[in-house]
Amino acid sequence: MADERAPVKEPQGTPLSTDLDLVMRVREGDPDAFETLVRRHLPRAHAVATSVLRDEDQADDVCQEAFLAVLRRLEQLRDPERFLGWLLRITRNIALNQLKREGRSVLLPLESLENYPGEDDPDEMMREKGVQDQLRDAVAHLSGLPKRVFILHELEGWDHGEIADELGISKGSSRVHLYLARRTLRARVARPVLEEA
Repeated sequence: MADERAPVKEPQGTPLSTDLDLVMRVREGDPDAFETLVRRHLPRAHAVATSVLRDEDQADDVCQEAFLAVLRRLEQLRDPERFLGWLLRITRNIALNQLKREGRSVLLPLESLENYPGEDDPDEMMREKGVQDQLRDAVAHLSGLPKRVFILHELEGWDHGEIADELGISKGSSRVHLYLARRTLRARVARPVLEEA
């Protein structure tokens, strides 16, 4: 049975519809367009939910709830081109609410660095896994705003304006913190490679 979280594939030569096109078609009542949005973005939504909850089954439930919420609120989406960021924000909020209901502490998502399903060969996936493990360890050493900005921007797809609103900082400050996070990560991930040479 095919994994529902596998990336959406369309026949070769068939252009992929943009999120904007798909959102507009859903608003016009096209159920297939919504199914395409779900298949396209479920892997990222699931990674965000898992990174917050640390539980695959709960992440499945959160994703289901998130996509239902998206379908109910789709008319409220002002910029359909930003569908993915909006979906991931809803998913993250539902997951955080789940943690609060359970009385668990809220942790910053690190597990979003897991390998997303792809079409790579197994050897390449194993090489990438090593890099991802290094990157996950490096992210664990980040702290404060650089860590929060990195996770929101790189893993959840937020832009600097959204991050600034969420964290109560300026867009410029968000860019600076992202730069600092990337510089720290480059240094930590590159060091073992340089030491082996």
